[in-house]
Amino acid sequence: MSGMRTDFAPVVTRAAEAETTSDPSSTMTLLADSEATGGLLTSYRSTFAEGAVGAPAHFHTRAAEMFYVIDGSLRVLVGEAVTVLGAGDFLLVPPHTPHAFAAARGARPTCCSPSHRGWRASTTCGSWAG
Repeated sequence: MSGMRTDFAPVVTRAAEAETTSDPSSTMTLLADSEATGGLLTSYRSTFAEGAVGAPAHFHTRAAEMFYVIDGSLRVLVGEAVTVLGAGDFLLVPPHTPHAFAAARGARPTCCSPSHRGWRASTTCGSWAG
């Protein structure tokens, strides 16, 4: 795996110091970026507004995408199956697998999404209304 180092320091991100961005549909907090982790992964904590669509149907060509639901519930499309993940549930989506996610009806989910390097290489593969 070119571009990945194993000699990086432990990463500690304090909530009060984390980089955060918001829009009407979500708040995303950067927990660790690929530069700090030697190219290993990037991780976000995301809180979605009720009814928010997190991402349209897409797939990643070089990375798996992970979702850990901290609070609330998240509706996900994986391949052709739709399911709802609740607090404490985990999902790992392999490369080349179409997926999408949105807040489940009536929920304001908070998720942690650590993603392996290369996760930004994605292809949109259709529409999904959540």
